[in-house]
Amino acid sequence: MKNLEFFKKIIILTIFILFALSLYAGRPRVLSVTMVPPAPNFGQVVTVTIEFCANQQPAELAIAVSSYSTRQTA
Repeated sequence: MKNLEFFKKIIILTIFILFALSLYAGRPRVLSVTMVPPAPNFGQVVTVTIEFCANQQPAELAIAVSSYSTRQTA
């Protein structure tokens, strides 16, 4: 019975620690995006440079390519 109480305390402590750590974990943020040339012609090669801040390594980022110059609704 004493082992069960100890196990419950360990579980509660573990959950509390994980919850506390999640409060300090921020979401990744995009700091800047540049595209050279800024208005490419069809078939022209472009270079996209993205500077972002991530909390984990290695970080992954997805880029969508579109023929529109502004965001479009889905």
